[in-house]
Amino acid sequence: MGRSESDRQCYVMDQIRAGNEMNVELKSVEFTEEVPYPAKSNWLRMWLSLHRMNLPFLTRFSRNRLRSNISLNDAYIAPGFHCLYGNIICDSKVGLHDAFFVDYANVYIGKGTEFAFQNIVITSTHDLRNMNTVWASEIIIGENVWITSRVVILAGVRIGRNSVIGAGSVVTNDIPPNVLAVGNPAKAVKTIDRGRPLSFR
Repeated sequence: MGRSESDRQCYVMDQIRAGNEMNVELKSVEFTEEVPYPAKSNWLRMWLSLHRMNLPFLTRFSRNRLRSNISLNDAYIAPGFHCLYGNIICDSKVGLHDAFFVDYANVYIGKGTEFAFQNIVITSTHDLRNMNTVWASEIIIGENVWITSRVVILAGVRIGRNSVIGAGSVVTNDIPPNVLAVGNPAKAVKTIDRGRPLSFR
């Protein structure tokens, strides 16, 4: 018998905390006329809209409401932050800033991971023969990962702990732990130690 959704989320987060994110089998789903798209929460849309207004009181209030509606823990979100369904599961001390999540499937993010600016995380794609069919697959990002700016992360990938994804990269395949990955598609170009200053040379 398969795990319930909440059990699955706990299992994946436990695997990330144990450093086993690269071994987790990713769950996929297909949305069709028989399996409709997930329902969008009107409350979620309202809090996102208020948060984007960037008015001091409203931003603080709506940020707290978003955290309680999505599994964001204490994640920092900037006014440009957006998601479609709220299928984001974060550990503590995560910085999402203004990332945009196309989250038909779950996105798991480990402790201490930081997104810089204007990043896009996409868990889905369309069937080219039938645009009404959407395929979605989970994304797992380990602990202490740095996603720099204008990175695109595509469905069904795992990013190992302590890795850095260079600006403008497109992540189409798994990225191992402890590497600097750059390019389109992103590839590991060097092993890094996050305990020492990072050299891009």
